[in-house]
Amino acid sequence: MAIFDLFSKRQKALKGDVPDVYTYGDLPNPLRVQIVHIWADSIGNKNAYWHRKHVGSVYESIVGTLCREYGLFQLPTANQYGERMYLDELVNFFLQERDVDKQLDIVELSFKVIDTWTR
Repeated sequence: MAIFDLFSKRQKALKGDVPDVYTYGDLPNPLRVQIVHIWADSIGNKNAYWHRKHVGSVYESIVGTLCREYGLFQLPTANQYGERMYLDELVNFFLQERDVDKQLDIVELSFKVIDTWTR
């Protein structure tokens, strides 16, 4: 599996050089909800998750990449009991995460996956 040059890594590398022109405080919750809708429209929602196996594997890939990059076995919002639902895990993590760099990691990674997967 490739190592991704995530937004937060680039930000850490940039700190101390030239300050970023933009200031990121937080992604507003309505924007994050709209991003979740984009995921559902482009990758698939819970209905597609069960009927098309590849939809689940796309979300599993995104979650797996984030877990590897953050040094986790699963995202903190994962269901501790029963079958792992990667879509729910990703959505809940994205909506609950307060670190804007991680929020942007998720957006960047998921949109890159959408760009390559939907072509």
